[in-house]
Amino acid sequence: MELFEFKKAFENNFYLSEEYIQFCETVSEISRDPSFKNQGILKNKNISIHSYNDLERENMIKKEIHFLSVSLKDNSKENNPSFMEYPVWYYKPYEKAYKSFDKTFRKYIKRVEKNNFTTQIIRTFDKNTINQVYNLYIQHMKRLNGFLFPKSFFSTFLKIPSSLLFLVFDKHKLIGYSFCFENKNNLYASVGAGHKEYFDKYINYKLHHEKIKYACKNKLNIHMGMGTKDSGYNKFKKRTGAICLKCIKYPDNEGFIKKILPLTRYTFTGLIFRLFSRLAPKKVVFISMPFT
Repeated sequence: MELFEFKKAFENNFYLSEEYIQFCETVSEISRDPSFKNQGILKNKNISIHSYNDLERENMIKKEIHFLSVSLKDNSKENNPSFMEYPVWYYKPYEKAYKSFDKTFRKYIKRVEKNNFTTQIIRTFDKNTINQVYNLYIQHMKRLNGFLFPKSFFSTFLKIPSSLLFLVFDKHKLIGYSFCFENKNNLYASVGAGHKEYFDKYINYKLHHEKIKYACKNKLNIHMGMGTKDSGYNKFKKRTGAICLKCIKYPDNEGFIKKILPLTRYTFTGLIFRLFSRLAPKKVVFISMPFT
């Protein structure tokens, strides 16, 4: 991994932009602290994921501002890796990108292409589309026993200028989606999922492959979304040639996260999370910040 690639992926960082900060203010209904000028500080959180330097991190710690910082280090090669890691796929022409896929990824994208699924990319708000996507999102999050964002989150997402939404259909049936931001040299993958009935037809491979083809065509890096070390999903991203970068969090609550994650295997945990999501939807969004 070259320093040049890393710097290019984090220059013109969309998560530092006024557009993104305003989006976070809207979906959480929390206004930024005016004393921090153009920074995205909502209450005690810096909601912008970035490659903050030592001095920037020290200043935030002194002010007790929570943050998530990404480092140049390949987390898989670290003696003391972080539990949370940030996968980045660096731009390359498609022929070179294809060669960087592992054998499993190449095999399954060949198989999924035989299904004749169609892909659509939309950039404007459409109520019917949001309704379809949200139904698929709820199905996915129930399976994961996770918190639920309100539908307004997705409507707001698709109304901002830098957003785009990848959709995959089996004829007229929506079977996969991925919300993204596009800015300068980078594509930022956010919330997305495939239909559970199409897992054995490699829908998730299709979604990732479509984003990679789009990135290759438009000369973009892909920020693939925050994940946990050695999780199946991050291993999946590595199959595309992504590098999982080490993260620095303040406060360092990774031990607590490791203890909480196993609880999401139980149905009762999902019921509690969904109840809390209905009672305090905006609070759930704020608790999840900084998010990808």
